[in-house]
Amino acid sequence: TLHAENFQKLIDRLTSQPINLSINLIQNLDAVLFIKRVKQNRIYKRRISSVMEIAGAEDNGTPIANEVIKWDPKNDNYKVVNPSCLLKQISESMGISEKEIQQEIINRSKVLRWLYNMKINDYRKTGALFNRFYNYPEALLERIDTL
Repeated sequence: TLHAENFQKLIDRLTSQPINLSINLIQNLDAVLFIKRVKQNRIYKRRISSVMEIAGAEDNGTPIANEVIKWDPKNDNYKVVNPSCLLKQISESMGISEKEIQQEIINRSKVLRWLYNMKINDYRKTGALFNRFYNYPEALLERIDTL
């Protein structure tokens, strides 16, 4: 966890004292999530404001950022702003299609949404559910869809 408002400030924070990382090391990150605290109807909430991937580095070692998802505060929803280069890399390394990876992400989000709706937040219960998902994904998703 690191506090930074945007990608450039993240780079500045990582490459200056006391962290003082070499700029070349930043390209080892896969993705960065930026989170904001926002006020909605007198209640403070947290929102992921941006999801960025590290898509490599320029010749001088400066990381190349690819913003994939951005939060729209006006509608309180998320928009895909650029295609994911990370999904392509995962697809190629695992030998499965990007569509299959996207379906897996949708399935995992269903499980997380169900946990949230059922107010399940005990780590033992969530761990058991995740194990069930990994071992029997179709059965768990079917059960969640019928509840």
